[in-house]
Amino acid sequence: MRPFSERLISWDQCEIESQGGLQSSAKVSEQWLECAAWCHFQIQGSSSMSQNCVLEVEVCSLYEAAFEEARRHRWIESQKRGYDLGNEGFFEWYDRYWWDFLRYRHLEHLLGDYRWLEFSTDAFGVLAPLVDCQDEIASEVIDLYRQGCENLDILNWAIRNCQCMDGVFECLVLINMNDARIDPRFN
Repeated sequence: MRPFSERLISWDQCEIESQGGLQSSAKVSEQWLECAAWCHFQIQGSSSMSQNCVLEVEVCSLYEAAFEEARRHRWIESQKRGYDLGNEGFFEWYDRYWWDFLRYRHLEHLLGDYRWLEFSTDAFGVLAPLVDCQDEIASEVIDLYRQGCENLDILNWAIRNCQCMDGVFECLVLINMNDARIDPRFN
């Protein structure tokens, strides 16, 4: 699934397609609603992202996605070793990859690329406006978070590099790393 902003078309494109009859009216109406939701978000700010655009993005479950990744890992590792690892393959994936998996999914949620059921609806897309306006501090903080840095690591980076602490704090509050501390669930 492409990120939300890449699936959108412009107002002009909606108008041209509806007048030219290039697509069915249902498809044009769907695209027009996407345009309207996105433009409303741009005007109103990040708080309206969760209210207006959540319906436009597929909601996925972290636990289902993690299980599929663990199942793939089990199959690949079983093939490499020449025997079925069984539950050991699942536990191995969770031990090695769960926290990184969670961090990346949390970042996708915050950027508005994917909506994950286990994360707060209010947090969906909160970083998108900072990325869209190409805020340098926000980009650095997001990259550090993606690399596995914690709050203290990022604060130390900001102090060492004489960064604006207000901007760093704002990003850290929006990221809310503790939201991404969810224990794995085994069935």
